[in-house]
Amino acid sequence: EYTVLEANPAAERILGKDVAALLGKPVIDLIEEQHRDEFMKMIRVAMRRHHPRQFEAAWMVADPDNPAQKKRVIVEIIAVPLTLK
Repeated sequence: EYTVLEANPAAERILGKDVAALLGKPVIDLIEEQHRDEFMKMIRVAMRRHHPRQFEAAWMVADPDNPAQKKRVIVEIIAVPLTLK
């Protein structure tokens, strides 16, 4: 439902994934379990108010120095309601 439409080289570096691998993927899969409700609340606010909403989210990603370990990163999200026809 809420998918990654755009990612920059910093996202690629931090997440350890190619931008192409991120595009079209559900954003919620990247959010820490305990922060998903708050994340969805922020998305709903953006959709209801029909204007972009900027907020932070906590993501757990593989540590590039030790892929078996996860690290917590804080990312900035800009949610923009779009109507595709």
